[in-house]
Amino acid sequence: MGSSFAVDIDEITLARAKKGELAALEALFRAFETPVFNLGRRLLGNAHDAEDVVQDTFLEVVRSVRAYRGDGPFWGWVRKVAASKALMRLRRDRSRPEETPLDEALPPADDHGHPAFHPPRHGDRLEPCTSHQMPPRNGGTLPVAPAMPQGATESPGPTPPGSSCQRHAADHARRRPESGRALARSTPRCR
Repeated sequence: MGSSFAVDIDEITLARAKKGELAALEALFRAFETPVFNLGRRLLGNAHDAEDVVQDTFLEVVRSVRAYRGDGPFWGWVRKVAASKALMRLRRDRSRPEETPLDEALPPADDHGHPAFHPPRHGDRLEPCTSHQMPPRNGGTLPVAPAMPQGATESPGPTPPGSSCQRHAADHARRRPESGRALARSTPRCR
């Protein structure tokens, strides 16, 4: 059984295609459209991607037909281009993460159809925390200068017990008990 790509293209049509004549390029497309589609469908498993391979293949054929040297049959060269384009698409699709439908990616809605998560609004008080760095593994302390607002002359004082910054520091100490003392000594006061 012969290859479906084994289509004889006469030398005149090939020479005209190398010159960029549209009628000759269309004749090449018509001759190889079905074999390229079938190869793409076999390798990629669906018609949509196979159609993309047909398009990519013939863009490359139009771009590179002048480079065809005639060492082998023209159909072999077209098959090689088509297989390369299909394999490149396979590699690209495997390297992309699975797409999540938008309705699954959005947070669930409450009873009124509003998102369950409400971002902070203008005027909400947010507590900045500067203790996000862990102390060095060797047990040393982190040299941290307290952040002062521009023009301020003294620190506003310690953060009240139970504030989010103190809970943050305590959380770090629980995760790395061997450096808890160092963390307590080096944790800056939050504003």
